[in-house]
Amino acid sequence: MSYDILVIGGGIAGAGFASAMACQGAKVLVSERTPAFSDRVRGEALIPWGVEEAQRLGVYQCLVENCGNIVQWWSTREARRDLFATTRSGHGFLDFYHPDMQQCLLTLAAHAGATIWRPAEAVEVTPGELPSAIIRYGDTAHRVSARLIVAADGRGPRMRQISGFSLQRDEPCMEIAGVLHCNLAIAEDTAEVVLNPARQELAIFLPPGGRRYRSYFARRRDRQIRLSGAGHADTFLRCCIGSGAPPFEAAEAIGPLVPDQRDPIAMRKMIPQHAGVS
Repeated sequence: MSYDILVIGGGIAGAGFASAMACQGAKVLVSERTPAFSDRVRGEALIPWGVEEAQRLGVYQCLVENCGNIVQWWSTREARRDLFATTRSGHGFLDFYHPDMQQCLLTLAAHAGATIWRPAEAVEVTPGELPSAIIRYGDTAHRVSARLIVAADGRGPRMRQISGFSLQRDEPCMEIAGVLHCNLAIAEDTAEVVLNPARQELAIFLPPGGRRYRSYFARRRDRQIRLSGAGHADTFLRCCIGSGAPPFEAAEAIGPLVPDQRDPIAMRKMIPQHAGVS
C-alpha cells in the first residue's frame, strides 16, 4: 500500500497539512488515533499572523464557517485595542473550540481527497529511500509506504519513541491551567487579558463562540498550587478573581479543568510586552 504522504495525527497540523497537499494532487493518508476528539484544553485561537497563514493554506474559510469566532478586540486594564486597525495583516484572532476545529479540518482533508483511517495507530516506522510504517487499523496491521511520513501526533510521545527521537526541553517555570466556561461577562468579540505583575499572575479569556469562554490562569510554578480536576475548580476561580479577572458570579464550568504544560517561552510569546499582538 503506497501513498505520496502519510500523516500520523489528524489534529490542526496534520489535518491542515493533509488538506493542503491533497488539494495539490498528492495521494495522502491520515492516521488518527482517537475515535473522537476530546477537550484537552489547548490551542483555542489563531493570532493575527496565524489567521493570515490559515488563509494562505486554504483552511480559513472552513474554520470560520464551521467553528470559528472572529475576535476584533484585545482588552487589558490599560487599553482596548482594535486588532483589525492595528495589526499588520488587518486581522483579529480566530477563536474556536479545539475539538470542533480538529474535526472541521479532518473533514476538510477528506473532502480534498485525503484518505482518513480512524481510529488507527502507528506501531512502527522504518526509514529509508522509501520509508514505511505499520498502521493498525481495524483488525489489521497494514504496511504503508510513502515518499514522506509526517509525525503530527502532538504532545503524545508515541511517534517520538518509535522513531528514536530524544526529548530536550527546559524545565517548566509556570503553572498553567484552563477550563471552558459559560456565562462570563465578556463580549464574544473580545479577548480579555489580565496581567498582574505584582502577583506574577496572568489570566486570559478567549471566546470560541456560542457564549463559551476558554479561561486560562498562569502563575509561577514555585507557588505550589494545584489546578487540576473538578476538585480544584473553586481554587481556579479564586485565582482568576484574585488577579482582577472579569466578574465570575454567573460562571459555570462546562469542561474539564486541566493543567496546560505548554512551553513557558511560547506562553511569553503569546503575551508579548505591552500586550502587543502583531
